[in-house]
Amino acid sequence: MQVDRYIRAYYKQTEALGFEIQLPPDATNLSGFTGLPGGNRDFGGGYYNVNIFGYWWASSSFNTTSAWGRYLVNDDFAVSRDAFDKHSGFSIRCLKD
Repeated sequence: MQVDRYIRAYYKQTEALGFEIQLPPDATNLSGFTGLPGGNRDFGGGYYNVNIFGYWWASSSFNTTSAWGRYLVNDDFAVSRDAFDKHSGFSIRCLKD
């Protein structure tokens, strides 16, 4: 699977600004999507990976207990996909028709 070069981004925490978004040289960010590392919430209610990972649900299920999700890591340009337990709490993306 080819990584969408338009949404991949590197983000790092900065003291003064909160986060600095750095796009790779071949990216244009035509989609306008800026994914910040909000972390995730597990089914027990704990919050994890804030400032490290950004997780977003995809629109399709993997099976009856898991769904596809995408994630960014704060030190990598790739967008990754994996199946996650549906009880997990991720960020959502609002899409406009």
